[in-house]
Amino acid sequence: MSSDLADRIARLSPEQRALLEKRLLAAQPRTPTAETARRDSDAPAPLSSPQARLWLIQQLDPDLYVHVVEKNAELYRKLA
Repeated sequence: MSSDLADRIARLSPEQRALLEKRLLAAQPRTPTAETARRDSDAPAPLSSPQARLWLIQQLDPDLYVHVVEKNAELYRKLA
């Protein structure tokens, strides 16, 4: 914390400091808690965006396999 910021915080009234603390706590990212809903282990997991895209392509044309791409590469390098 810079000394300028520390000085500004030190000059705050107790009410202003309480408001600052409240705002800072509200701005913090929330961590998962026991209240976080869990997916039923028997239910299927939701698809990721790439998985959903591949599923849609397969539904539109089941015989099309554009997502299967084979690549071969030859690497040349001097060995020391």
